Amino acid sequence: MEGKTLKLRFFGRMLDHLGCGAYHGPAAALAEMVANAWDADAENVNIGLPDDLAGKITVEDDGNGMTFEECEQKYLNVGYDRRRGNPAAQTEAKKRNVMGRKGIGKFACFGIANTVEVETVSGATGEKTSFVMDADSLRGKEYLERDGRIPAETAGPSEAMKGRHGTRVTLSKLTIARKIGRQFPTSLARRFLVHQTAGGFEVKVNGVPIPQSMDMSNVEFGFPGDYPAGKEPDGLKTESGWGVENLKGGNHAVKWRVGFQKAPISDGELRGITVFANGKLANKAFFFDVTGAPAGQHGQGYMFGQVVADFLDQQEIDVMSTERQRVNWDLAETQELLGWGQERTKQLLRLWGKLRADSKLKALEDQFSDVKKRLDSLKARERKTVKKVLTQLAQADSLSAEQYRSLADSFLTAWENGRLKELWSEIADSDNISAEKLLGMLVETDVIAALNVAEGIKTKLTAITELKHRVSKGQLERAVRDHVANNPWMIEPGLELYRKETSVSAVIKEAAGESGLVDENHKGRVDLVLSSGTDLVVMEFMRPGLALDADHMARCQRYVYAIRAGIINNPKFKSVAGCIVADNVTRDPAMNLMMADLTDHGIRVYDWESLLDDAKSRWDDYLEILVKRGREDGRLTALLDGVT
Repeated sequence: MEGKTLKLRFFGRMLDHLGCGAYHGPAAALAEMVANAWDADAENVNIGLPDDLAGKITVEDDGNGMTFEECEQKYLNVGYDRRRGNPAAQTEAKKRNVMGRKGIGKFACFGIANTVEVETVSGATGEKTSFVMDADSLRGKEYLERDGRIPAETAGPSEAMKGRHGTRVTLSKLTIARKIGRQFPTSLARRFLVHQTAGGFEVKVNGVPIPQSMDMSNVEFGFPGDYPAGKEPDGLKTESGWGVENLKGGNHAVKWRVGFQKAPISDGELRGITVFANGKLANKAFFFDVTGAPAGQHGQGYMFGQVVADFLDQQEIDVMSTERQRVNWDLAETQELLGWGQERTKQLLRLWGKLRADSKLKALEDQFSDVKKRLDSLKARERKTVKKVLTQLAQADSLSAEQYRSLADSFLTAWENGRLKELWSEIADSDNISAEKLLGMLVETDVIAALNVAEGIKTKLTAITELKHRVSKGQLERAVRDHVANNPWMIEPGLELYRKETSVSAVIKEAAGESGLVDENHKGRVDLVLSSGTDLVVMEFMRPGLALDADHMARCQRYVYAIRAGIINNPKFKSVAGCIVADNVTRDPAMNLMMADLTDHGIRVYDWESLLDDAKSRWDDYLEILVKRGREDGRLTALLDGVT
């Protein structure tokens, strides 16, 4: 083979921004290699994973390959625009929508490895080109002294080699902290649709095809298919299980499908709706920034889905982040989709609550013959009213089947023996049922289920108000903090179904030592680890009187990261979220940016005042919803008295 050189047209230090700084983890980095294969009109991509960190990762495709000149002028040309200024560009042979845009995805591999070896054979000429890029070398003087030249080996052109076209990328000197686990194929699959929606493109990991990016096999309700007649959005069309709609402006179309599982989704990465553009991830799963307390809000724990919005990737400006996990929703080009997503998310959550309630009641009658007998023993009109109340009760999203069974039994007993029955008898004995009496009966049945829940919420709000008072007086003694640890709903309503987790205490202790949270400045703090399913929430309460500054924040961040690393091989848990709580937080622009960055990585920062205000606001919203559901019945509105 003849020896030549290639010129890499940027300074080596840029690798820190294009690799490590932009792509976090194997799935994000290797997804760029898959996208490159798609753009090269490949039909097959195989990712080979090593048995340990001393091994190598390979990505091999049967795409067009590259000539020596293409390696230099396109592949090694940082920021090269594959689309040549045409956002809707397609590949030449297979007419695929091009995924590449920024011209830096090829360097994503430096986020997980120090050495990248490329071997490519051009399908056009049969020319073979091989070269190696080493991150340490590119950052050093040797690279600069060579004027950016990279040694390369070439052979051909050759007619015989044309049939062996394609590219093989080998990654060595891996920089990842742990072996790539069994979840990798699933994580990779979630970043693409093309492997399941486009013919002639298959992605494998160690020779096994990656799974579907959305599993509909365990859903209780799937949309658009489960829309009741007459409840479909205006203009909705259904194509092969996908809903197709035009946005309000009429210029862009979206495809979507949403499912609700029968049980809460244990994997936090799957909760929410994922947005794709041109077959590739554009925004990781979220709820289109729906805020407040929409009806059916607990359904978010059951909800997952996909939206295809190709127009996002065909704008004149780039609306997606470097690693393609977030869309910039503040742009005019994305506002229409954001508004549509919020409207559709809220609508589906409401509909889920109604359908689930109907399903719960039917299951109650089917599974428990005594309930059916008791209902059947009622008069027709009486039975209709009771069923209506039981259906409304079933819309309490957080009730498990057993809890619903218990509450339904209590309500039936109240109806059979209490004043509800007396009210019904009074109306039944009347010759003429006045609208006022009928409304009174309906209000009574509407409110009965809400009263128990509302009283519980008022108790919680009273407790939060008392805690706020003690915090304002600086009374954050350990007993108070321990009480919060045992009742986490006081600071976060979403933690009501979480419990203390003690099985990882050794990991917690080791993480505290690694992060420096064991010295004199941090004594008196309280750790709390909660779990629900496969999710962990680590709450770090700073020592009373200690303001949270940049140094403490960095320690707490390392603390959470160390815990994540410590449980990586624990099959019981899949995700770790963090929450840092301090008496007060040092505020300056840099700190605000640091806190925003932590939030993006699943770690939230609060001071006590803002944390309790947020928790109280959420419980207030929930209580107001119950009051409205009861049509402002006096017993419910009275519960609001004294809640400040």
